[in-house]
Amino acid sequence: MLVFFDETNSERKTQLNREIKSLIQTLTGRADTFDFRIYFSEVFRKNHGFDVVIGNPPYVRQEQIKHLKDQLEKRYECYTGTADLYIFFYERGLNLLREHGVLTYISSNKWFRAAYGKKLRQFITRETQLQQIIDFGDAPVFAAIAYPTIVITQKGKPETQTFHALNWEMGQSISQFETVVQSQSFTMPQQVLTAEGWQFADTTALNLLEKLRQAGTPLGEYVQNRFYYGIKTGFNEAFVVDRPTRDRLIAEHPSSAEVLKPFLRGRDVKRWSVDYADLYLIKIESSENKQHPWTGKAKSEAEQVFAQTYPAIHNRFSQAELRETLIKRSDQGRFFWELRSCVYWQEFERSKIIYPDIYEHQSFAVDINNFFSGNTCYFIPTNELWLCGLLNSKIIEWFYRNISNSVRGGYLRAFSNYIKQIPIPPASDRDKAEIQALVGYVLYLTAQLKDIPSYGENLMTVADDKLMLSYFEQIIDAVVMELYLPNELHTHDKYFMRHLLQENLPSLDKIKNDKMPTLRSIFQRLFDREHPIREGIFFLDSVPIVRTIRGLKRESPKSHSNISEPSMQSMRST
Repeated sequence: MLVFFDETNSERKTQLNREIKSLIQTLTGRADTFDFRIYFSEVFRKNHGFDVVIGNPPYVRQEQIKHLKDQLEKRYECYTGTADLYIFFYERGLNLLREHGVLTYISSNKWFRAAYGKKLRQFITRETQLQQIIDFGDAPVFAAIAYPTIVITQKGKPETQTFHALNWEMGQSISQFETVVQSQSFTMPQQVLTAEGWQFADTTALNLLEKLRQAGTPLGEYVQNRFYYGIKTGFNEAFVVDRPTRDRLIAEHPSSAEVLKPFLRGRDVKRWSVDYADLYLIKIESSENKQHPWTGKAKSEAEQVFAQTYPAIHNRFSQAELRETLIKRSDQGRFFWELRSCVYWQEFERSKIIYPDIYEHQSFAVDINNFFSGNTCYFIPTNELWLCGLLNSKIIEWFYRNISNSVRGGYLRAFSNYIKQIPIPPASDRDKAEIQALVGYVLYLTAQLKDIPSYGENLMTVADDKLMLSYFEQIIDAVVMELYLPNELHTHDKYFMRHLLQENLPSLDKIKNDKMPTLRSIFQRLFDREHPIREGIFFLDSVPIVRTIRGLKRESPKSHSNISEPSMQSMRST
C-alpha cells in the first residue's frame, strides 16, 4: 500500500490501483462490504487496531433495518431484534480499537435504559473503562439528533473503576460547554451501572435509589405483572364515536347499545381524575375471544348474520370511506368488523388504576366506571386504591425519573418495563386504609373543583377548598415518604402516620349526603397551626434526604414547604 502512495508516475499508479482493487476483491470474496482489516491492513498488522475511533452513528430506527437483521444477528454480540442501528456502531467501533484505544461517540442516549440496550450496557461495562459520559437529556443542543449523549470509553478491562458523568441541565448554553463540564461533572463508580439500566447521579442520589429499591416489593411482582394497555382498534375513526353518533346508532337499532362502551384516550387521563370526552367504543370482540352468532361461518354468511344482529353498526361499517380501511387494517379479529384478539377484556370492567402513556408529572387516576380505553392509556386492575396515592407521590416521581427515559419537554413515558420496578413498601391494613381515605378525599375534591371558577362570589370558598385539596395531597406525600424512609424521617422527629391514625379518618363512602362540610371540618382540624402533621409538613424540607428528592440544592430556612404563610393566613373560619 505504501508503494502506491509513494509512486509519482501516473501510469504506474493507475496500474497499482487496479492491482490493489483486484486483490481486495479476492480477499473479500467480492463482497460488497467495507472490511477495515483489509483497507487498513497496516493499522491492524502493526498496531492491532486504531488508537481512536470518533463517530456520530446514524440514528436509524429498527423498523427501517428489517432487511439487515439476519446479518446483524450473526455478527454482533449486542444484537436484539428491537435495537436501532447505532447500537451496532458501538460494538463495531470498540472492536476496531487496539487495546487501550479510545472510542468517542455522539449518539442517542436511549440505550442507557431501553431494553434493547441491555446487551450493549453489559458489553461496555465488561470490556471497557468508561472515561466520561455527558447526557444532554432532551436539551436541544444538536439539531440532527434527539436526546444526545457523548460517550468516551477506553478499550480494556476496567481498572480505575470510576468515570466522570454530567447531566446537562436545560437552559444552559452550549457555548459554555467547557466551563459546565469542568464545574458540574461528578465522579461515579462504574460498578453501579447495572445491566437493567444506567442512572447518572452522585453518591447521595445513587444510595437513595438503592434504598428505595430495597424498601419493598417491585410493583410488577405486587400486581402479578397485570399491566395492560388499551385497545388497538387499527382504525379509531370507525370504532370510536362521539355522543351524537352513539345516540343515533341506538336510535337506528337498540341492539347497538350492547356494544357501545364509554371510552378514554390517554389525553383524557389526568392526575387524580378523568376528563371524559363523551366518546364510545364499538366493542365487538374477535371471534377468538367470544362466541358470536356469526362465529365459525364463511365470510359472506358471517357478514349477513352480523348485519342482522347489529344492523346500525353494520350500516356504519359499510360506508365506503370506512369499509375499505376496515378490511385492509392489520389489527382486526377473524372478520373485519371485529376488534383484534384480546385476552383481558374482562379486566376493563372492574376497578382499576389508569394512567396515560405520556405525562409531565405522575398522572394516575382511579376508574370505578368500567371505562374502556385506547392504546395510549394503560391500567392496573386492582381494588387497592391506596396505590394511586403512592404512585402519584413525589418520592415515586423522583424514583421513576431516575430509572426511565424522559422525552422532549421533560415528559415521562409510562413503559411497563420501568413501571414494574417501582417498589411497594410494606404497609399495615390500617396504614393502607388511612392513605386510601385521603386518596378518596383527593379524588372527590379534584372532581368537584374541576369546573368551578376561582372568581366572583365563590372566590374565597373555592380558594380555601383548593388549599384543602393541596394539603391532603401533601399529607399523602408525607405519609408515603415515611413508608419508604421511616428511619430518615424519625431521626429528624418527623412522624405522620402515627398522628394520622389518631384522627380515625372516615372513608369517603362513610360520609353521607353533602360531603364538603365534613371534608372542610377534617381539613380545618389537620391544618391547625399546632397540629403535628402540619408542623411536620412545613419543616419537612429540613431533612437532607427530602431535599434530594425535591431537587433543592441547599438549605434555606425560608423554603420549607409548599404551604406558605400567606396561604395559611388566608384561611377563613367556617
